Amino acid sequence: MAYFDRYDICAAHAALEADWHANGWLSERPSNRRRQESTAAQLHRMRYRAGPAFANGFAGLVSDNQREIYCNAMQAYGLRPSQNDPITLWLKGQN
Repeated sequence: MAYFDRYDICAAHAALEADWHANGWLSERPSNRRRQESTAAQLHRMRYRAGPAFANGFAGLVSDNQREIYCNAMQAYGLRPSQNDPITLWLKGQN
């Protein structure tokens, strides 16, 4: 079960947008639609600085907590990875 850590939450959402964006932003995220801006813009406003792993998306997440937050958000937004996706393989290893 994921626990609250501000950095992990920001890293997971940055990775989610890097993996699932369309034209630079994640349209499935309600606050992106409402504000008409990307997750990256919102994270920048919060002064979050992504590490060098940001461009790697899910593969660049460094902790299981970040991966769990990523997967929870992905499910909340209705995003479904393919069977051979690293996300699916990590989830199968957790069960």
